[in-house]
Amino acid sequence: MYNYSRWFPDDLMEGYGLGEKSSGKIVFAAPSRPLVMQQIEACHNIVGTPQEWTIDMTGQVCPTKRACFWKTKRVFFVTPQVLEEDIQSGTCLAKHLVCLVMDEAHRASGNYSYCVAIRELLAIPVQLRISALTATPGSLEYRSESDPDVIPYVDDRKIELIEVALG
Repeated sequence: MYNYSRWFPDDLMEGYGLGEKSSGKIVFAAPSRPLVMQQIEACHNIVGTPQEWTIDMTGQVCPTKRACFWKTKRVFFVTPQVLEEDIQSGTCLAKHLVCLVMDEAHRASGNYSYCVAIRELLAIPVQLRISALTATPGSLEYRSESDPDVIPYVDDRKIELIEVALG
């Protein structure tokens, strides 16, 4: 999220094919207000994201205020339901989204708000990075760079071992 806020400042959005000047919008979605508040605090305290860039938007913020925030803020901490509703209503400036992080992504199935929001975003010509996080994996699979389904995505590299004497 921090890198995307640096990579897409005001003046780069026009060159990104969006046709107008606006900051790249970054969204962190979490399924409850306490998780939203926990993440916004971490973003301020650990990463140092300026508070004037951020807003937390849960169901407690009315849609009219949220529409204003979508125009004036850069980093949004929202619940999936708010994200879904604001994309569907058009108040979320979806064409300006550059990064979407979804916490507790293991909940994303069927018509859960994460799924609906992603389907809506895929219907719009938007280029953004989507990251899905979970601490509750359904199952765990390990792939190494030598696995056949991974090999096409591994760049060639040269590894040189340099031993340095202690002291």
